[in-house]
Amino acid sequence: MNWEQCESCNQIFEAGIGKCPNCGQTYDKAFDFIEWPDLTIKIYFSLLQSLLAEQNTEKRKVSLVIFCTISDLLFEDILVLVLKNLSTDKRVKDFIIQNNWTDSKRRELFYILTGIKMNSFLKQNGYSNFLKDYKDIRQMRNRFVHHELHSVSEDDIKKVRTVSEDMFKVFMLINNEFCIKKGK
Repeated sequence: MNWEQCESCNQIFEAGIGKCPNCGQTYDKAFDFIEWPDLTIKIYFSLLQSLLAEQNTEKRKVSLVIFCTISDLLFEDILVLVLKNLSTDKRVKDFIIQNNWTDSKRRELFYILTGIKMNSFLKQNGYSNFLKDYKDIRQMRNRFVHHELHSVSEDDIKKVRTVSEDMFKVFMLINNEFCIKKGK
């Protein structure tokens, strides 16, 4: 998890190359690349990995909440950048984000803003099972939060590991397709 995001165009790329592969911006004292994902998400991800390694079922259940928190933060960042690229007023953007906080509403908003269904985009880019597995994890999280989930199986943990490993690649792919500033 060693990526940077160009402040000039929003492209996410492997850290350390010193030049944005999209717009050509180079690092200098006046310009910086932003570490991606941010420190908060990296801390959550570290916690997620620790919880997934646990043998204690109760701790493993918490991994579902942490996973969904990470994905919610990443998805919100994507939507904010898409709205910025559409020159959406900050107050309108904030209102839209606040009133589209569920995953299904955010996927619907993504479709409205981009004209592309997320599942179709992911399938075209080699992540055909990602959204299905992602939804399964969210459903497990909801069952846990509502005290309906009593255990987390090894298969469930394997699914969370697999999807969490792909999650950053998927959101980076979405970012680089839909969040690049126009004219860059």
